[in-house]
Amino acid sequence: MEMIRELLPFILGAIIIPLLYILVIPHKWSGRRKFIAVFVISILVGFVGSTIVGEQFGDLEERIVTLVIDTSTAYAGSQIAYWLFWKPVLETRLRPKTTGSEYH
Repeated sequence: MEMIRELLPFILGAIIIPLLYILVIPHKWSGRRKFIAVFVISILVGFVGSTIVGEQFGDLEERIVTLVIDTSTAYAGSQIAYWLFWKPVLETRLRPKTTGSEYH
């Protein structure tokens, strides 16, 4: 059970945040706006993940520390999953097919 408690924010971040980044956040936004949007989504995912496993019931100090840890775990999971899985998979599907004559 402890393993699920620690991995849930990472798993939620690896699945939910990259999908929201790809499908919802406009590509024309600046890097700063995209980062802020992903960070806010990470806070929400961290809060939901820690609430699901029951870590948001207790002392205020413990809840804040748990939220910081789960938010950073969700953010790290989103970055790892996006750069290693989601981006390569989507780029290969969205990239136009090139012919051999373009490399001359």
